[in-house]
Amino acid sequence: AKVAAAAALWFGFAHLMNYLLYASLFGGALTLLLLQFRQWPLPVSFAGQPWLARLHARETGIPYGIALAAAGLWLYPSTPWFHSLAV
Repeated sequence: AKVAAAAALWFGFAHLMNYLLYASLFGGALTLLLLQFRQWPLPVSFAGQPWLARLHARETGIPYGIALAAAGLWLYPSTPWFHSLAV
């Protein structure tokens, strides 16, 4: 929630609804992908990676910060911040 609030302030009110829409879409896709990934057994060659084992564990949550960052990167080229740097 902190990242979403900070990104909303950074993008401004004009892009807030687009940011929230993209974050929801990316978050839904990430959730579906992780749920599918957790249904398969983790290959032995990847079992030694602690971050991948933690991501594969069913009792852990969904890292929604990834979806928030993806939405920010997707929306950034249409913001005034990007256009002021391009000039």
